[in-house]
Amino acid sequence: MAKKNIGIALTAGDAQDALARIVEYDAAGIDAVWSTSVVGGGDALTMLIAAAGHTSQILLGTSIAQIWTRHPVTMAQQALIANGLAPGRFRLGIGTGHKQAMVQLLGAQFERPLGHLKEYLEITRTLFRDGSVDFEGEHYTARASIAGPADIPVMASALRPRSFEVCGEMSDGAISWLCPARYIEDVAMPALQLGAERAGRDAPRLVVHVPVLVHEDRDAVYAAFAEQASFYLQTVYYPAMFEIAGFSNVSSSGWTQEMLDAVVVTGDEAEVSSRLNAILDLGNVEVLAMPITGGSRGEPGKPAPLEGAPVDRTVELLAQLAKSQEE
Repeated sequence: MAKKNIGIALTAGDAQDALARIVEYDAAGIDAVWSTSVVGGGDALTMLIAAAGHTSQILLGTSIAQIWTRHPVTMAQQALIANGLAPGRFRLGIGTGHKQAMVQLLGAQFERPLGHLKEYLEITRTLFRDGSVDFEGEHYTARASIAGPADIPVMASALRPRSFEVCGEMSDGAISWLCPARYIEDVAMPALQLGAERAGRDAPRLVVHVPVLVHEDRDAVYAAFAEQASFYLQTVYYPAMFEIAGFSNVSSSGWTQEMLDAVVVTGDEAEVSSRLNAILDLGNVEVLAMPITGGSRGEPGKPAPLEGAPVDRTVELLAQLAKSQEE
């Protein structure tokens, strides 16, 4: 049985801080670190390339690199550098991002995003598998070759059932975000399996990206997270996912207690361990934990910073859980 990986989402103030954290996670024994590509805030793939030579065992992945930022051949060429510096440890996670941000910041033609994603997957996976690609689609043209096949998994973000089906059919793994555990089990995994069966292949792994913090003050954690994650409920796609998951009118209700209970993993070490292990017990999954960093600092009407060192406690627990997983 493949190892049930425990990964962590990278949060850092700058490149030097990011590198130090990745080196720390590698030394601690955490299985994987994932970095989000944020337009205007530094490029995740470049950061992981820089970290490759400073680490020895940790898996390095983008979660996610937005497809609108570069052509799929360019993305593949950059991924080859990461894989060359950290052989067998790099995973390329791609996704469409949010329409509002991609249109405003990049002028992306955000029409039929799944169509773009499918062609992107086809180009990058073919290039890595065969060493060459000759593709002309509706959205992309790609004619390129590399020195030879490369063992680089290409994963994609998924939220609603159709995107999980696409991942099951065409990707090396799906990456969720903010999906309740019940939704993962009852909706996402069956959709992933359906897509895989349609393509005549085994279902790829599902990376369950979940907000986590070891902290006994549940109300404070919820307040901090709700402040940080309010944006998602004002988009089109996340409310639609929550509707399927059984939560109605979330655009107007905001983060309710019931939603936070379903999405946020918090409590003491025993409770957090229990909930993360319950996710791993779903089967062909791994955990991607995003430590909740705390609330605003003294702004009127905003939650106060979380006391103590809960992120350090969380990192320590994630390392312990990673070491406890059996092959």
